[in-house]
Amino acid sequence: MTGAGRPGGTRPVGGSGRRDSWYWWLLVCALRYVPTFAVGWTVASAVAPRATGYEGRVLSFGESFLVFMRELPGFLAAIGGVTVFLLLLIARLRKGDPLQFRFTASMLCLLPMTIFLFFGGGLLTVAMFATQIIFTAFVMPAPGPGERKV
Repeated sequence: MTGAGRPGGTRPVGGSGRRDSWYWWLLVCALRYVPTFAVGWTVASAVAPRATGYEGRVLSFGESFLVFMRELPGFLAAIGGVTVFLLLLIARLRKGDPLQFRFTASMLCLLPMTIFLFFGGGLLTVAMFATQIIFTAFVMPAPGPGERKV
């Protein structure tokens, strides 16, 4: 029975609507992750050590920033893809305390960032780790109220 056939057009009690499902939550996470990563990458590009050109010379700030911006889609695909995959895994575990869930998500979402430990430089690594933590702590949608344990 649709909402139009019920008094006041309400959903049935206990029914799971489209917005309460885990795949809707994952879609919202992915859509929120892309701009969060882009802003984090922009900040990281501004504070990272300058890139070097093919000749071995250190590029100016503007040239270095453009090099980092050119690399944004590749890093978004690689790191963002792994992060969204991890979110897919934890999307099914959205039960329990929201703070515990966010902490677990934060720790899991830091795993793709380990690549920056090998080549990123100090401030680039800190900026990208902070981006992941800000996403999971503040930007990522909270578990739905119907999905928490009572």
